[in-house]
Amino acid sequence: MTNPDVVPDPLAALQRDFPAYHFWRETTLTGPRYIARSRHLSQSPHTLVTRDPAEIRAELSAAKPPPRTTPGTNSTPAVPLPRRRLE
Repeated sequence: MTNPDVVPDPLAALQRDFPAYHFWRETTLTGPRYIARSRHLSQSPHTLVTRDPAEIRAELSAAKPPPRTTPGTNSTPAVPLPRRRLE
């Protein structure tokens, strides 16, 4: 039996669906705000701040997937440097 007064935590569902992001809620003088921050510097969007967790879900659903990393590391893949001719 579920309690109708209990509101499900939107952050738990977001974390489950978007593991490449950290999520948290801050309480400000003007009310709550929700923050999503990417675990990867090259991920876009990197940071989202809004009062509506549904807006975070919509933005992240439309975003491209996170970059692949090497297993066992916490870094983004290396970007190849342009070739140079050495003299």
